Amino acid sequence: MPDVVSDPARELVSPETAAPLLLPPPCSSGCVKEKGGWRQFCQRLFPSRRLFRHPWRLLGTVVLLGLISLIAGLVGLHLWALYHFRAGRAAVERYHNGEAAGHLQACRRVWPKDGDVLLLLARVSRRVGVLDTAKQYLGEYQRVRGPTADLAFEQVLQVAVEGGIDQVKHYCLDLVEQDSPAVPLVLEALVQGCLRTSRIAEAYGLIQRWLERQPNNTQALLFQAQLYTTVQRRDAIAIYQQILRLDSEHETARQGLAGVLMQFSMHQEAAPYLDQLQQEQPDNLSVLVLRARCLDYLGQRQEALQLLDRILSKDPHFAPALAERGRLAMLDGQLAEAEPWLREAVAREPGDHQSRYQLALCLLQSGKLSEAEKEQKVLNNLELDLKRLRIIISKEIGQKPNDPRLHYELAMIMLKLGQSEEALHWLLRTLEKDPNYIPAHQVLVDYYQRIGNWERADHHRQFLSSESPHPPLSPRGEGEGTPARAKP
Repeated sequence: MPDVVSDPARELVSPETAAPLLLPPPCSSGCVKEKGGWRQFCQRLFPSRRLFRHPWRLLGTVVLLGLISLIAGLVGLHLWALYHFRAGRAAVERYHNGEAAGHLQACRRVWPKDGDVLLLLARVSRRVGVLDTAKQYLGEYQRVRGPTADLAFEQVLQVAVEGGIDQVKHYCLDLVEQDSPAVPLVLEALVQGCLRTSRIAEAYGLIQRWLERQPNNTQALLFQAQLYTTVQRRDAIAIYQQILRLDSEHETARQGLAGVLMQFSMHQEAAPYLDQLQQEQPDNLSVLVLRARCLDYLGQRQEALQLLDRILSKDPHFAPALAERGRLAMLDGQLAEAEPWLREAVAREPGDHQSRYQLALCLLQSGKLSEAEKEQKVLNNLELDLKRLRIIISKEIGQKPNDPRLHYELAMIMLKLGQSEEALHWLLRTLEKDPNYIPAHQVLVDYYQRIGNWERADHHRQFLSSESPHPPLSPRGEGEGTPARAKP
């Protein structure tokens, strides 16, 4: 018979002593803090004495396990960031800008100073037209990595997109002639810059050159479809459909196609695209308004109203939703309810022709004839401005690309249409053509004072002469003579 080995743990945990093994209640007298109190407490909590035979070994084990957990957590976090970086880079290459931005921002939360992430974020921002944000990312990149070849290249593309085509055109076209791997990026930036500065014919030529090299490049096709949307809408439909055949997840092409189909009153055909867009972009208010309009045309007025009310609960000042809500109220004979919606829509977007037309119609039906007549006059002037805008963009500025008067005239029309950012762009372009163009300086002084940028206002004020300058050019350029120039 084997010898019975005494087990201290078994002796400690006997049926008679089992009850006291429960955690003791707090002792007000501080008995745990007395000499040996912690040892007794731990022995009761963990009966096996082996755990406390070597306390430093136990402490080392705990620390080691903690370090392993910490390292595993950090490795997991960096693997998560790496996944988002790779997914973001792939989305950039496919021109999925919204998806790319989401992945890259997630990655940036872990790697806030990673140069590659900042460079891709700058590229995405430039593509979607948020040029100030793109500049900020490039500035952060430079602080992290300093002046590099990649930074210099992105800065060249930034200049092109901002409209400085002539400054970088030769360098960019040399890269195209050399068949550089960067050709798609170069052509993309040049086309964007041409479109931004209304060099439509030049943009079209660059797109054709791009498609000769890459006939299935979805970004080149998208630019072509967007150009055709205003002049050859039937062709635009076919191009948007081609893009979706090449990339069924291209949300920008899907939205463009839905918009063109709506313009042709092909609401039944547009509906499935809008349904899918709503699922993909539930917070895109422009998509939701377009879908509400489609629902109404398909005879689902109540669903359209519910959707519009949901949009306005998110953003009570969203002009397209206000205009559509007012239009539907008019159709239901609710003129008193329609008028405030339409008035605010016009105040938010004074250059929107449809909103102003609906407001004039609402006032007329309400018997407010003098107000309706006033709105009709504004509407007539708006139509003249839009007509003049099309002439300048499609014809005159291509013939006289360095004429500051045309750039200034475009800026004034943009101001009347409520497009302040575009107006600012054209005013600055005016001063690029003629740094002493007094009317542009006058408008910029007023603009910067209005937004509280006194330093910029003073910068432009110094160009104004002490003498009273000639009257500036009217928004439609009805020949007031040559504007005054600053004294040298």
